Amino acid sequence: MPNFPKLLWYLYNSLNRLHWDRQQLEKFQTKRLKSVVEHAYDSVPFYHERFTQASISPNDIKSLSDLSKLPLIKKEELRREDPKRLVSSKYELTRLKVRRTSGSSGKPFQIYIDSSEDAWRKAIYMRANISCGQKMRDRWVALTAPHHF
Repeated sequence: MPNFPKLLWYLYNSLNRLHWDRQQLEKFQTKRLKSVVEHAYDSVPFYHERFTQASISPNDIKSLSDLSKLPLIKKEELRREDPKRLVSSKYELTRLKVRRTSGSSGKPFQIYIDSSEDAWRKAIYMRANISCGQKMRDRWVALTAPHHF
C-alpha cells in the first residue's frame, strides 16, 4: 500500500497540470527531463555508460527538442543487463518493489520501483479515471486475463 498522503499529493498536482497551458506544460516537462537525465547520468551505471558512449552529458539537455540527442536503448538490452546496473545507486535493490509487465510483446519485463514511484503511478492511473468522471470512492472493476493472477 503506497503512502496515502503522498498519493493524494501526486494526484492533486497531476490533476492541476491538466489545466496548464502549453507553455507551462513544456516548461515543466523540460525541467523534469533535465532532472531525469541528470539523475540517470549521476547515479545509474548503465545510463552513465551509454550517455558517455554517445558523448552526452546532462548539460547538453536544455529543451524538449534535445530528447533526440539521447541514445536509443532497446528493451532487449535492458533485459540482458544486471539489474544492479539499471537501478540508481541511491537505492538498495532488495528494498524496491518489483513490477512486471504482462509480456504481451512476447516476453515479460520487470522494473524496480520505490514507494514514491508506486504512489505516483497509482495517482496517474487515478487521474485518468477521475478525468473521465469517476469519483474517489466509486467502485470499479478491472477485467484481465486469468494468468495475471
